[in-house]
Amino acid sequence: MKEYYPGIPVLSYEGSYATNPFAFKFYQAERVIAGKPMREQLRFALSFEKALCAEGLDLFGQPTADRSFGAAQGGAMQIARERLLAMMELLHKLGVHWFTLRDRDLAPEGESLRESNARLDEMTEQLLYLQQVYSVRPLQVSAELSAHPRYMNGAATSNSAEIFAFAAAQTKKALELAFRLDSAGFCVVGGREGRAHLLSVNEALEQANLARLLHLVAEHAAVIGYKGEMSIRPSAPGLVRGAYWPDAERCRAFLHHYDLHTAFRVTMGENGTFSDLRTLIQEKSLACIPSVCFYGAGQAYGEPSTAAIALALRELLRNGGFAQGGFILETASARNSNTLEDLCMAILLAMDAYALGLILGQRTLLDGRIDQFARERYASFAYGVGKAITEGSANMDDLETHALQRGAPLAASSRQEYLEAVLHALLFRGN
Repeated sequence: MKEYYPGIPVLSYEGSYATNPFAFKFYQAERVIAGKPMREQLRFALSFEKALCAEGLDLFGQPTADRSFGAAQGGAMQIARERLLAMMELLHKLGVHWFTLRDRDLAPEGESLRESNARLDEMTEQLLYLQQVYSVRPLQVSAELSAHPRYMNGAATSNSAEIFAFAAAQTKKALELAFRLDSAGFCVVGGREGRAHLLSVNEALEQANLARLLHLVAEHAAVIGYKGEMSIRPSAPGLVRGAYWPDAERCRAFLHHYDLHTAFRVTMGENGTFSDLRTLIQEKSLACIPSVCFYGAGQAYGEPSTAAIALALRELLRNGGFAQGGFILETASARNSNTLEDLCMAILLAMDAYALGLILGQRTLLDGRIDQFARERYASFAYGVGKAITEGSANMDDLETHALQRGAPLAASSRQEYLEAVLHALLFRGN
């Protein structure tokens, strides 16, 4: 049987002192953190797009990485077949049991929608077989609605009704793909949904049409019996000017505005923030998190923020973890690190970074000082006038009387330096 990654062994945990480049330093799949094994707390999913299709192309240069896996002369479908097999081997060697994919990554677009669907059906049969052999499953499936020139003005927000219809048909097929593959989730990505300029745009119609597509997705999911978690995701930064879904907060607001918040959750985008994460968790509307969120979009160009990852995992842990989602490994190696070994190393580093963050996030929760400080900081709302405020029993006259009696209050220090000192002490103990 052909081996696609001959220089890469099956990865295992060897500890933080290990010198083996292909060994986990922090990720232990079966290590229990907060009552669950790491593999369940983190639920890593390999991005088919980033791991198998990204070839180092940028605005200023040609591709530097060959991801045809020896099938360049066999045409687009043969490359797709080889990529699928290569992904299964990579999942096996990483010890990852989830993946994400877009319809056009699995099967390249044909000359017509009919041909594209036939290609997708062929590749789906192969993937169904491989899922059983390797015991893997999609975490998310999406329709690719931004790469083709027809979508240069948007897909659901295009000025053309014909393009809206085509995008809807493509999305329908992708949703049916998610159903057939028993995907845990289906995601509608913002892509190029946004206003390019203000001179000829009908924003009200475009946003209403975007909402119409989501309603159609929810309706068709009910028709075919798809029970997976459905979500939307912000447009990638810089992909479109005036994006309607530029970040998680706008995605959330969009869902509420168009009465879609019960049907869809939000998958965070590349520029997701801790504030986004906290809001989505508290509202139980978080679907998935791409690994580039807190690790950084350019992993190969700088060290990840250990503190940022730890704080994000801390927030996730204290709220019970993922419902059905997980961390999407969208890590790609640098353009000038173009070998398969480089790619595997980049993914390993991201997995280790989040595993360390999980350990450290749990450590801050067990220590308790940060949570205790937060509780004490707002203690005045637990009694007296503060309790009356939170219970809604204080009116403006009551508050005025209280303020006149007590005089001008002084604000207490937030003690930011103390909290950072506590955090740093916890982060850099032995692991």
